[in-house]
Amino acid sequence: MSTVPENEPVQATWSSVAERETVIVEDSDRNAGLCRCPGCPTTDDCMSGRDGRLYCSRGQTDCDPSGRGCLCSDCAVSAENRLGGRYFCMEGAAH
Repeated sequence: MSTVPENEPVQATWSSVAERETVIVEDSDRNAGLCRCPGCPTTDDCMSGRDGRLYCSRGQTDCDPSGRGCLCSDCAVSAENRLGGRYFCMEGAAH
């Protein structure tokens, strides 16, 4: 059984352990600081109110955004993890 260290907050829920083990972007404070999601044109008020960031790691939002442009391809988190996708907020975490 996998456990989370006490000093590491759990910031996301995954539908299964298998899904979590396939996510390739670390959900970390460092990556959250580099994340461009908060300034993305697709980010709406609902997403902003829920600390909307790191969708490439945490998975898609529960909100219902409209795709109004995507900054994923210009994001340092995306570049460092060699992600090829876009609109992770709408499509789900990178695998």
